[in-house]
Amino acid sequence: MGAVSFDTSKGLGFFEYDTGFIKQGIELSPLKMPLATRIYSFPELYFNTFKGLPGLIADSLPDDFGNAVLNAWVATMGKSPDTITPLQRLQYTGKRGMGALEYMPATRIKSLNASQQIEISSLVAITQEILDLRQKFTVELHKNGQEDREAMMALLSVGMSAGGARPKAVLAFNQDFTQVRSGQTNVPEGFTHYLIKFDGVSEHNKNQQTFGDPVGFGAM
Repeated sequence: MGAVSFDTSKGLGFFEYDTGFIKQGIELSPLKMPLATRIYSFPELYFNTFKGLPGLIADSLPDDFGNAVLNAWVATMGKSPDTITPLQRLQYTGKRGMGALEYMPATRIKSLNASQQIEISSLVAITQEILDLRQKFTVELHKNGQEDREAMMALLSVGMSAGGARPKAVLAFNQDFTQVRSGQTNVPEGFTHYLIKFDGVSEHNKNQQTFGDPVGFGAM
């Protein structure tokens, strides 16, 4: 479709359509980014929302919970989440986003794109740990060793790209619901995809509440 770059000194992203895509005549953003041989950037857009990227691209970024998961993972690698650019966040999303857009080259993490079996209880536990500990997550994650690391990898695979503020994951269940796998990759025959919301977890630190607690009903 095209190429995107990010200038860290300006905090601004740039996008250019591929000439081959232009010839197809498919308008993805006819009002803001009509097909043309030019470079698009939108410095006037609110940075906290768009992170310096054009709206069409920014829509693929992880939302509140997805960013919390990614920030926790980055912290376990000994890095500061503040050093990860919006473009790198798109690379973590790679081909696992909810929409049609895919980003290459994707960040290569062993087992991230594998169709691994998932333990839902472990996902819930590590999700609650992320919400509870935030800044201390690097230290706490290593207390439970490999078990926590595997749960973190599973959550990074199924929960980072699901979108929305509430914790959720894209999972695939077999017909009798005895097996569950990551739903962000190709799954074996007989599995069906589901979007699972973790209503059993909440932000215990009220000074940092961003996800909100589910009320058990919806407005009509």
